[in-house]
Amino acid sequence: MDDRLKNIKLIIWDMDETFWKGILSEGTIIKIPQNLNLVHRATDFGIINSICSKNNFDEVKKELEKMQIWDFFVFPSIEWTAKGERVKQQIERMKLRTENVLFIDDSEFNLREVAYACPGIITMSASNINELYEYFKNAVDFKVDADHKRLKQYKILEKKERAAIAASSNHEFLIDSKIRVYIDYHCKDLNRVTELILRTNQLNYTKRRVDEKELYQVIHNINNCSGVVYAKDRFGEYGSVGFFSLEKSSHKLIHFLFSCRTLGMGIEQWVYEKLDFPDLEIMGSVASELKKEYKVDWIEEINEKEFFGDDEVKQKLTRNKILFKGPCDLLAVIPLIGGGIN
Repeated sequence: MDDRLKNIKLIIWDMDETFWKGILSEGTIIKIPQNLNLVHRATDFGIINSICSKNNFDEVKKELEKMQIWDFFVFPSIEWTAKGERVKQQIERMKLRTENVLFIDDSEFNLREVAYACPGIITMSASNINELYEYFKNAVDFKVDADHKRLKQYKILEKKERAAIAASSNHEFLIDSKIRVYIDYHCKDLNRVTELILRTNQLNYTKRRVDEKELYQVIHNINNCSGVVYAKDRFGEYGSVGFFSLEKSSHKLIHFLFSCRTLGMGIEQWVYEKLDFPDLEIMGSVASELKKEYKVDWIEEINEKEFFGDDEVKQKLTRNKILFKGPCDLLAVIPLIGGGIN
């Protein structure tokens, strides 16, 4: 089994003789229960599923709706043109890297074509799907996403894309999106920030990989100003999407990173502006350039109550608090009782 599978964020499926048995345009097809289970299993691990098929869109949708699986797919590409460029465009539309994508097809030609158009992509023959099923059956490399938050977030991206196409300009679309940002300077969601630091690449400007214990030291250093960035717009809520830590004495960023889901929203530029354009040593390539003195006029900052709602904030305030005092070893215990480090 390919070791790169532990890094996948998206699976793109062919349909005929891959997701189901038979060719839809030639007659009856037979569903493969194992593949249905695979889609559910991948979604439970926060992995997104999409489609690239040479077929009639409405007919494929009808069949997948019968199987009650259609809503588990996002950004489907179902038409009759070559697959290489289509898969490339799907990945770009979803703001992912080819290295984090698995493409499954029964045709060796299609696999080679997609590999050529998308360097770094992981490809798999439909004949090897059993291995993928066994991999997910025993997977320990993925964080469980029982509420399917990532699927919901990509559904939001689909809605946004349709609205962007309808807008007369990108600036008009951004204003109409009503993007709102809340910054938590207490950095309560330490687990999520650690995950962002370890997994984010496209909008990770500093690329300093640290574990939760090291991150705690950074956040609680009185010489640093740190914050977790939350975002929402009229299409939906994205949750915690970014993190920064600024060394106050040198006015230099230690950490500056954002989820690829915010790509194109301008949130990284807005935060950079809010911090008064600090010094930043950019490591490696990034998907969005930061500009000195550039002003973002389509994002509104709101407070915790406005972002989460009054009931949720009250629940946080009334939650029982426990003070732990002791050596650094206690840091390993706190996440196990469902708490955060404040």
